[in-house]
Amino acid sequence: MEEEVILIARFDTPFEAEEARIALEEEEIECMIADELTGNLGLVGWSGPGGVKLFVRAEDAERAAVALAGTPARKNLVVEPPEDAGTAATGQEA
Repeated sequence: MEEEVILIARFDTPFEAEEARIALEEEEIECMIADELTGNLGLVGWSGPGGVKLFVRAEDAERAAVALAGTPARKNLVVEPPEDAGTAATGQEA
């Protein structure tokens, strides 16, 4: 049976997506980056259609959103973390 994966974030550059991937892997959340090569064609201020995409398993989506809520990737999330995610994920004020 195939596992459902969902888009959790979009990024302008592959570097930003890699930072988010590392943050998720530190939380032991499996993820996948798509369109890393076509999402950013090297033109300043422009990324390809939809940018660089980060996917996680559907069952991990909320946990991944919480993990990314305390990082710079929070501005790129397409899945909303719970309102208290900033404090829950980092122990700091959001």
